[in-house]
Amino acid sequence: MENRDIDLLRDILGRGPVEEEVEAQPPLGLEDAFRPDDVFIAPALNILIAMAKEQSAEEPAGLAADWIGTVVDELAARLRDGDAQAEVIGDFVEMAILPVHGPDAARLIEFADVNLSEAAGRRANALVDAMTATDLRLTMWAIGDIAEQMGGFGERGMAFSMLLGINCIEEVDFTPISYVEDLIATNPYPGVQLRGLLEYRLTQVICDFWPSPFKAEDIMYPGESQIPALVYAQGLDTQTPVKFGEDVAELLPNSFYHEWSTEGHVIASRSPNSCPGDIAAAFLDDPSSEPNFACANDPYYTLPFEPVHEAFHDAQTE
Repeated sequence: MENRDIDLLRDILGRGPVEEEVEAQPPLGLEDAFRPDDVFIAPALNILIAMAKEQSAEEPAGLAADWIGTVVDELAARLRDGDAQAEVIGDFVEMAILPVHGPDAARLIEFADVNLSEAAGRRANALVDAMTATDLRLTMWAIGDIAEQMGGFGERGMAFSMLLGINCIEEVDFTPISYVEDLIATNPYPGVQLRGLLEYRLTQVICDFWPSPFKAEDIMYPGESQIPALVYAQGLDTQTPVKFGEDVAELLPNSFYHEWSTEGHVIASRSPNSCPGDIAAAFLDDPSSEPNFACANDPYYTLPFEPVHEAFHDAQTE
């Protein structure tokens, strides 16, 4: 890894050579974006305009897509009518953080009443009135996609708003920046951690105004619940150890646990095939039934060597 020999690393993992990179294509419609009043809001402005032109093709047809389309079209129309761009982007951000409160219909209605015109608000709220619990979840998922694009991640399957809702308490409150700086100063390879430090500083700034549904005392102690849960752990995850997943599953008696030995962080969206995400989606549709993990038996998810944490565990129990 120090020599950046990616091909060797992939051979060790049994993944084969690196696939030929495909040049990323810019989102459609950005050439028609409005000229921003401020460079700070330019990225979000471009995203909003592009979404207004493409939204119907991005999300599956249904109430969730109709709600998103109603809101985005309304915000884009306000820009065309000359509304202050900063105010429009502010409303855009208000929409993007709705998922932090969970699939709450009242939040969608409140947002429409406050941030949309009377006509658009009526259309949006009529859609919410017709939504099932699944529709609400899909709507929040779609809004999460928007939040990820705004944050520069562009990664489906990662609830960025919920991530910040937790990290702003769990990491920023409990881990001062001085601790992180001292840790990096003593690291033999500080360059590896430099990007992490910059991101941590940015997270501190974001957390100064990011709304959080949690209190510090809510996450200081392990929680126990009878609610069905699907717990994933990844053997190659450098951010969340496998042991954390095992501990969580033990505290959730109605949970279903699976370890993906070949995978790293955020497997549901980063796995090269849809297996982890398909299992998660099926579980959300029927949380009371044990998921079908058959696709997880694919050879792709089997390491050609024994993971270090398993070897250590075996040695401890002998």
